[in-house]
Amino acid sequence: GYGMLLAAYQGDKALFDELWAGYRQYRNSNGLMHWQVSCSGIINNNGATDGDLDAAMALLIAEAQWPTATSPYNYGAEATTLITAIYNYETNLPGNTGGHA
Repeated sequence: GYGMLLAAYQGDKALFDELWAGYRQYRNSNGLMHWQVSCSGIINNNGATDGDLDAAMALLIAEAQWPTATSPYNYGAEATTLITAIYNYETNLPGNTGGHA
């Protein structure tokens, strides 16, 4: 998520799309990225709220930076989906095993 923020602020769309593709590749069943991934695969299945919030903010910045008509992704819609998952699974307990109150 932090890398996505940097890429969006720097205007590096190619890098941003690569990082977002990586995030999407390692999402869990709740739509949140596994918080610990290595070259050999997933180490820990829970989401990490800070990284997910960074990714959501980066998607909002990307939506403003690059209009969806010229992008392979609909950044705004993907941000909304991610923010909803953060609200549903990360606003009460650590990780993504909880739920909102």
